Amino acid sequence: MRSKRIGAVLLAGTMLSATVGTTAAGAVVAPTTTSSSALPTLTSPTLTSVPAAGGSNRIPTSQRCAEALTPLETLRADSWFSFPGDLRLLGETRPVDLNTFRWESGPFIDPSRVLWYESLMWLAWGAALAAEEGRTADVEAAKTAALRVLAETPDPGSATEQAQFFANLTGWDAAPTYRRLEALNCLADTIGVEPLRPYLISHAEALLDPHRYLGPPQRKVQNLGMLSNLVLLDVGRRLGIQRYQDTALQRLNSEAGQVFTAKGMTLEGSSHYHKVLVTGWEQASAFLKRNGHAATAAQLDRSIAAAYDAGAHFISPTGQPLLIGNSRPEDGFLTPPASNRSLTFQDEEAGFASGRWSWTDGMTSHWTALNSHSSNGHAHDDSLAVTWQTRGLPILVDPGQPDYQKRDNPVTNWSRIGRAHNLAMPAAKAQDREDIRETTVERTGRIDHVSMLSTAHGRPQRRDVIVDDQRATMLVSDHTRKGQTQFWHFDPAWSVTSATANSAILTHTGGMQVEVTTSGALSHVKGSLAPVKGLHTVAFEQMVPAVELTIEGGTRIDTQFRVMPTAKPDTPDISKLSTAAKKSVSLQLSEKQKGAKYLVQSTGDNGNWETLSTFTRFKKQRLPVGGLTNGQEREYRVAAYSKVGISDFSKPVALIPFTRPKRIGVPTVKPKGTQKVLVRWEAPAFDGGRPVTNYLVSTSRKGQTTPVKRNKYVLAHQNLKQLTLYVQAVNEAGPGKRKKITLIRNPKRNTVSIG
Repeated sequence: MRSKRIGAVLLAGTMLSATVGTTAAGAVVAPTTTSSSALPTLTSPTLTSVPAAGGSNRIPTSQRCAEALTPLETLRADSWFSFPGDLRLLGETRPVDLNTFRWESGPFIDPSRVLWYESLMWLAWGAALAAEEGRTADVEAAKTAALRVLAETPDPGSATEQAQFFANLTGWDAAPTYRRLEALNCLADTIGVEPLRPYLISHAEALLDPHRYLGPPQRKVQNLGMLSNLVLLDVGRRLGIQRYQDTALQRLNSEAGQVFTAKGMTLEGSSHYHKVLVTGWEQASAFLKRNGHAATAAQLDRSIAAAYDAGAHFISPTGQPLLIGNSRPEDGFLTPPASNRSLTFQDEEAGFASGRWSWTDGMTSHWTALNSHSSNGHAHDDSLAVTWQTRGLPILVDPGQPDYQKRDNPVTNWSRIGRAHNLAMPAAKAQDREDIRETTVERTGRIDHVSMLSTAHGRPQRRDVIVDDQRATMLVSDHTRKGQTQFWHFDPAWSVTSATANSAILTHTGGMQVEVTTSGALSHVKGSLAPVKGLHTVAFEQMVPAVELTIEGGTRIDTQFRVMPTAKPDTPDISKLSTAAKKSVSLQLSEKQKGAKYLVQSTGDNGNWETLSTFTRFKKQRLPVGGLTNGQEREYRVAAYSKVGISDFSKPVALIPFTRPKRIGVPTVKPKGTQKVLVRWEAPAFDGGRPVTNYLVSTSRKGQTTPVKRNKYVLAHQNLKQLTLYVQAVNEAGPGKRKKITLIRNPKRNTVSIG
């Protein structure tokens, strides 16, 4: 029996290197696992080791290398090449002999690492860093290896089916070819263009090949086609080949209007790849503007603005990204712009709908509904799937995808299929059904009604969803002609604490509880590899146990999810003794509630409530909030929360953070009789946010300090040649910085002036 690694799966606090065996006949033997009851802490991956001498994981300063590597932050997290021959890709280290290696027969199996390996980006990256660090021998080794392997692996072309087959087999299909052209463009910054010119040309010609181009007319518009055109533009300019530039610009120009739907969504079916397309086409827009296509770029910019607004619906009310389609938490997501986005969103073309009742309240309910027309691109088989969050916690979630391996990893394969999502699967599939996908959304006050029709899973299905924000419930009714099974997937922080044949209680690690009641027959599991079920992606090649409910039923199944009402903390009172200080305020609680924590909000520049701080420990019932702007009045309010819920917010109080005043303004002096002078000065340009109460005046002659109420001071000047005054403005925060005023007496004229 031979074994293949299927990825590290984190189960209940134990990292498992799960393996799946194959018999001689090719049958899959399920892996075995062990687990404990503790739920792991979910964190993004960090570097697991330090590169050996001659290796580094930093970004080179070369512009072309940086532009190619910077967007690949996730892939770079644990990857580098250490000369003379240790290659680490995504946490796995393999020896590589630069004298003999070939990109089409590398030491890696899974597609993510294979794509990295075939791209040669690791070699170009290592060479760029070696050049910056003065390691000339390593640069020469990289140059020799690159020129050898490029000469030994020419493009088979695509003139025949056999040639196309060998192109795919030897790493000359579109994805590795585009990445390799980026790598060669980077390497040319290190070793020069001329040694690489024939290979830059052969790779560019491959990307011009309509049989391999990942875009129209043979394929839909997608991110790899756009990225290929961007590097074609750069290589065309670099080599002085206008045909490359013209073709790339013509493609970008013709495809710009096909990237996004009218409402700003993409057809990738992935929250992460929505960002990839938006940021990539922002680069394309810049290229179009620089090359005389301003009108197309302007139209594209409008679509990109709509795509930013649409992308905001992939962000939960608490600011966390939704894992829809091929997505992982560390992949990175769009930061939505500040604009007046709609609280409900529906894009029939993309098959996506979403709703919430606030863009600023993290406690609001938020739901999504998927009903796309294709599982191509980076989408999953998730038509009719929903997600749901309320009261500040994610409840029903999509599984994400731990890697992009499709053939050899049953865990990854499971994450893409229908039962890994919150939907219903018919008991039996019919064939050759018309593709029907329809979604309607209606809002009545705090209640949303969503109805979806689909034939995506082989039989006609209807799903009706009612989300009640006020009651914190979601009711789902699934209809089909024969039996069906519902699958429900919870955030990993939830566990089943009790269950019957038709109901279950799930408890969050923070204490909140959700009740599930159903008309079907309920069962549950949390984390399994045999068979694969009940998992959730937390990082590359890492999944953790998560509750999966399975509900068997007939032609109709009704299932309700309800946050269980429990006693919540009383509303805090901050009306007394709340004070302001330097760039901060201090909110005084009238009474500290046992077991409660506190959430502080203030009105932002746009007048909306924004969360400033959360407090778990503090002294003397005071909640200090710093980092504010002096002199800017804001309203503040506080809510108490515990493991069972959050209170109403307190009545707001208005406070102005303040500091000490600035130095006084311009001084003047005028005689007051023959023996005295009157010194005046302008008030400080900024009083610190509190009125100036008085001034402190001291002299160099006696060193005494005299408080004065107004901005003037009288002193005798008889027998004086020179006198220095030091004046400070004082407010509630204390004295500001001193202003030095030097008075000079002219004995002949008996006058005093400021020096």
